[in-house]
Amino acid sequence: MTAIVRILARRVALLVPLMLGIVLFVFLVMRFSDVDPASAFFQGANPTPRQLHDFRQQNGLLDPL
Repeated sequence: MTAIVRILARRVALLVPLMLGIVLFVFLVMRFSDVDPASAFFQGANPTPRQLHDFRQQNGLLDPL
């Protein structure tokens, strides 16, 4: 039983930095990307400025970091 706990503890200990790294990577890609998420969502649909604004507001894209 002790060996199983040790293995699980090691796996969890390795999982935490991995998840933090993935979150940091996704944050940095989204932050420094030149792509506007609202425009990418409406890809080819030609939305009105009001639709873009509403999408940004609903998804928290207008909120400060």
